[in-house]
Amino acid sequence: MCWFIIIINIIYKVSLDLKDNTYETNVDIIPSSQEINNINLSDRYVLRKLLSSLDKDYDFCIIDCPPHLSKLTICAMIAGDYIIVPSLADTDSLGGYDLLISAVNDIRRSDNSNLSILGVLFCNVEKTKALDTHIINSSIENMRDNVFKTTISRASVVSQARFFGKPLVYYKPRSKPAQDYIEFTKEGAKKLEDVTNKYVKVETSSAETKEDSEQGENTEIST
Repeated sequence: MCWFIIIINIIYKVSLDLKDNTYETNVDIIPSSQEINNINLSDRYVLRKLLSSLDKDYDFCIIDCPPHLSKLTICAMIAGDYIIVPSLADTDSLGGYDLLISAVNDIRRSDNSNLSILGVLFCNVEKTKALDTHIINSSIENMRDNVFKTTISRASVVSQARFFGKPLVYYKPRSKPAQDYIEFTKEGAKKLEDVTNKYVKVETSSAETKEDSEQGENTEIST
């Protein structure tokens, strides 16, 4: 989660380095902390106020939120412009979509009229399963442009990349899920272009065109 440390820094006045080392020179990441559970958000606009001071420094800020409607999630929606909704291809996951729509409409009326849903992204998809395919196709039919055409395939390599603490596109750049995320990035950028009328440049990581060379990059876990 990339923004919670900022909130802790404001509330507890902790001196923190807000820029974490990343694989790319043009990306800064602020990780979360266990202290997030102790935060009492009395100002629901705190994140929006903070991000407004960074407009000139960054083109985009991606806020990773909890998978439920908490005060932290509401705070992020007040600060944000667009929502990407990761979802499993099952009825339980999609069951929360109506609640999210209701929350978005409430926030649009009272706090952030610019907020909108960019799309639902289906993850952990097994296209060999007829049910996964049926749910995705039904969602596209019912929600139309609110569903991304790209889906993220299920594969053990995703868990392996997390275990080794490496981005998937660096750990196994030619894997199906890594290629899915690259395609999703392109589709998401195109959607942003369509809704904002602004050109969004997508640079393919150098990891996509060369084999990993760091020790441990090619290590695989037997499943």
